[in-house]
Amino acid sequence: MWKATNEKPLFWIGLSKKDLLALPAEVRKVFGFAPGLAQNRDKHLKAKTLKGFGSAGVVEIVED
Repeated sequence: MWKATNEKPLFWIGLSKKDLLALPAEVRKVFGFAPGLAQNRDKHLKAKTLKGFGSAGVVEIVED
């Protein structure tokens, strides 16, 4: 059953979408799934909280 979420809109900056699409499929899956988890206050295994942003909850997603 589909459930509506409160996810924020995604905005592509510069060539970010083109760069993402150039990556291997497995890497794209991580970068596509992890932000959704972060918006729902969960954290992907490949994500870490960045320091220096106060309580903003900025998350970095890292994949080889």
